Amino acid sequence: MTATSFFTRRDFKGDDDHRPPLPPEISNGETSYFGQITFTNIGRSVAQNLLPGALRLAENIHPTLRNEHPIVHMLGKQAHPSWRTKDKIDFGNDYAEFILFIPFVQNPASPQWYNYVARMYLGDVRAIEIGALFGYRKRPAIVRTVQMGFEVDVTDLESGERKRAFQSRTERHGNWSSNHDAESLLPQYSELKAILAMPFLGVDPMARVALGSYFELRFDDAQVAPISSKHQYSPAFEPPGLAGQVYESVPEGAIDLQNLPWRISYPPAKLSW
Repeated sequence: MTATSFFTRRDFKGDDDHRPPLPPEISNGETSYFGQITFTNIGRSVAQNLLPGALRLAENIHPTLRNEHPIVHMLGKQAHPSWRTKDKIDFGNDYAEFILFIPFVQNPASPQWYNYVARMYLGDVRAIEIGALFGYRKRPAIVRTVQMGFEVDVTDLESGERKRAFQSRTERHGNWSSNHDAESLLPQYSELKAILAMPFLGVDPMARVALGSYFELRFDDAQVAPISSKHQYSPAFEPPGLAGQVYESVPEGAIDLQNLPWRISYPPAKLSW
């Protein structure tokens, strides 16, 4: 799909003012992210079909692109992961991870925008287990860096055959800059950060509850560079519906990051859906 335009908060009905409060914290996880964040536009009907239950896309009020909706993928390394209770516990090795989420998703009971987690692929068993606590749809995969891009391979459960689920090729379009300088150098950088600050939404299909959580991203010491991406989903990717064409990042909608610490609190908020 040809790149169109970066959607902002002005382009959707709703708000980020009705955030669900989190329960008292029992524990939390931390890591530092080194990798890419890429915004892509797809057809609204395709995006809606990626949502479970009664979740829906926020109404698009863009003057010309009302039949499109953004999706976002993150590809990179989670470094120095830890889980804290009273003491810090290191998981051990760093791991590579692919994350696909859909911003500007709503629960019909509220105008609040969410980032719905459609899929996470990674190779760390412990991180997969923890992801289940938040309703994140984590699955085992091989996520690797190749020249100018990434590849994600999964194993077919029936045949045992390894299959390509996703691949990307990226190009850098500028030098590294600090978080402070990126605010003025990259036109959509502040908006990108505001979207990532919205609550993330996972779903527990067995309990039929949605789970709201927050990626507390600390950009202060991050290094940022603008990139563009061409990427493709294969039939082995789950959920289905995205295979069959080559997608492009939207203009000013893709960045490479170095050293982005983030934190998540447990337990998440429970929401009916």
